[in-house]
Amino acid sequence: MNELQRRPVVVMNFSGIYRLEPFAMDKRLTHIDCSDISGTDGYCTREAAAKIGKRIAKLGPAGIHFIDNGNYHYVTKLWTDMIQEPFRLILFDHHTDMQPSKIPGLLSCGSWVREMLIHNKHLKEVTVLGTPAGAERRATQEWRRRVLFDDEELIHRHQIKMPDDIGRCPVYVSIDKDVLSTKEVVTNWDQGKVTLAELKAILDYILAHERVIGMDVCGEYDLCHSLFEDEQAADLDSHANESILKEAVS
Repeated sequence: MNELQRRPVVVMNFSGIYRLEPFAMDKRLTHIDCSDISGTDGYCTREAAAKIGKRIAKLGPAGIHFIDNGNYHYVTKLWTDMIQEPFRLILFDHHTDMQPSKIPGLLSCGSWVREMLIHNKHLKEVTVLGTPAGAERRATQEWRRRVLFDDEELIHRHQIKMPDDIGRCPVYVSIDKDVLSTKEVVTNWDQGKVTLAELKAILDYILAHERVIGMDVCGEYDLCHSLFEDEQAADLDSHANESILKEAVS
């Protein structure tokens, strides 16, 4: 059974983008305002991580979490830090997010998967879906033993390689919408070529065959242009978020 059907849907506000997205106006959603926390944009200080962790602690890792634009994707680590059993991470992303932080000691949007692999004793494996072909060559040999890559070309050809022992332990799903084509969404990072239909088909398979503990979605537009451009981009992103949400709770 899809456990996400009975779990809360959380919207975390860092940048203010969700005020322009119609899907976020649903009164059934739980909103967590993090806009007052400094030290969060792209890099997360220890003090900021502690404050965010405190605000989400009572909810636990279960549920669906919308976590703003890709600069805040490290919030996935904070949600999964609360998982107290062996689990796998399934990540849809145009980037590996496995690079050392450019500012030593600070968690970043590009280093959080690496930090999880090093420090989270419950994380067993990571499956990364939608990176450009060859991205796996940038992963070290150490990570290759625990990380499976299915690049965007394999997705287009319907040849993704999910683990042979699927269902062995529960999973947490993280979706960065920069994996999607610019025809589908507008994000603040360079984007891939996966279609929303392809993403939803894979998500549907995961939900049908795995016990999904929780899930998050990031990749919103960055508020930095004209109101007209902001609203256009927000409408596209809102449609994608609503479509993913319906798939997850159907």
